[in-house]
Amino acid sequence: MYLCFRLLCFALAVILGIQAQNAEALLAQAKAAEQQTAPPEYQLQPGDELQIQVLDIPELAAQVKVRPDGKVSLVLLNEVQAAGKTVAELRTFLSDAYAKYYRTPRVGLIVKNFDNRTVYVTGEVVHPGAIPLSAAMTAVQAIVKAGGLSDKSKAEDAVVIRQLDRNVPRTIHLRVSDVLQSGEPDLKLQPGDVIYVPKSDIKVFVGGEVNKPGMIPVDSRLTAMAAVMFAGGFTNTASPKNAFLMRDNGEHKATIIKLSLDEVMKGGADTLLKPYDVVFIPKSGIARADRAMDQYVRSLLPVVLTGGFSYIFGNAFPK
Repeated sequence: MYLCFRLLCFALAVILGIQAQNAEALLAQAKAAEQQTAPPEYQLQPGDELQIQVLDIPELAAQVKVRPDGKVSLVLLNEVQAAGKTVAELRTFLSDAYAKYYRTPRVGLIVKNFDNRTVYVTGEVVHPGAIPLSAAMTAVQAIVKAGGLSDKSKAEDAVVIRQLDRNVPRTIHLRVSDVLQSGEPDLKLQPGDVIYVPKSDIKVFVGGEVNKPGMIPVDSRLTAMAAVMFAGGFTNTASPKNAFLMRDNGEHKATIIKLSLDEVMKGGADTLLKPYDVVFIPKSGIARADRAMDQYVRSLLPVVLTGGFSYIFGNAFPK
């Protein structure tokens, strides 16, 4: 009988030891999963699904979803505010709260599912709307998933709007053109971020032998050839080698700059445009700028131009 009792005690000890090892492993797994699944500084939101384990206290285990009021119901603690806390903050809170009932409780917390793992891309993008947030997604990647920038976007003034504690928004400036062209660091997104790309309110004018002459929004990277492409490209009667640029010289007078877009199409250097530049493509056979102006500029420019375009009229052109 005594031998049986000792064997029973030994078996219980083994079982309890295995359970303790499993509990330790579960706690370690929970902490590892917490680090992998929760984005840095991510604040819990309504709809997030949480799994809670307390070492050696299985009756406190729970899998709960954060309610619309931001709270969860837990054994002994009743209503606990979860939304607005980070994973680490909630784990610390639960450890302190359970310490009133148990000695040094060790709490493991895993976010099983992020209900609000989306970001929103709006403004001047091709397909504005909600974008599912994948791991390590950046702002420019989200813009690409939204179809990219529209031809009216002002990429250097994009912003990311992020909700902080107490729903206080923070605005983060994002120069998309610098990220794409200069290798500047991109911004890692968090659930609920809103990326807004504004519309350019500064334009250049493209006229002459292009398919869609008119105003083109300009940003810091718009070139003469790109502006021609936005204007529908050259017509069959265009003379790209005789293209020219009219630019305000600061005294409401126009400076004429030869563009030679035929060389640009062969890989030559393009010209960066400035606000209120006027790009003109004359017909084939017209080589001199003054003849092009006489025959095209005055007849094709809009009747009313605002802002910096006013220098075009009157005696603005050099003779």
